Amino acid sequence: MSACGLRFTTNEQLEPSSHFLIYLNDQIIRELSPDSHKWFKLGAYYFSRVVWIHELRPGHYEVGAGFLERESCDAGDIDRFTELVNLDTLESLPEYVTQ
Repeated sequence: MSACGLRFTTNEQLEPSSHFLIYLNDQIIRELSPDSHKWFKLGAYYFSRVVWIHELRPGHYEVGAGFLERESCDAGDIDRFTELVNLDTLESLPEYVTQ
């Protein structure tokens, strides 16, 4: 993690500029960046965008992602954030509620 993003490995081939939500401990975030209050978030879910991706070996990728700031988000970013939050909420509902 850094003051404006994070790097992680995954077995999913993410696309540059794709968005995702990441759950992070708020205390760690505050220690890393004094500007974290500017980041777009809901609860402990931070809105992030893939900046770069590097294939380490077949099926394994290293990803660099940045946290989006509220001031720099446009209408499309906000729509994507809403969609991701709605999907997460739907997945957390008991199965009988979603049928």
